Amino acid sequence: FYKKRREDFFPSFYLLKQAKEMDIKIIINSDSHHFTELISGYEEAFLAAKNAGYTEQMCLTKNGWNATKLF
Repeated sequence: FYKKRREDFFPSFYLLKQAKEMDIKIIINSDSHHFTELISGYEEAFLAAKNAGYTEQMCLTKNGWNATKLF
């Protein structure tokens, strides 16, 4: 998906849905190589996660891993 080199996310929607069914937690992040592209594709990624049935993602804080609501 990054820089239009892909038409879909990794993992694919199919795998994302399978992961949800197996109760696998997710983290939505970026593989950007420049700070101006850091949040590129985030809206689409959150929408894909929601469509797969996710309502939260994991976030690393100073207190360890915590579940946070998807926007």
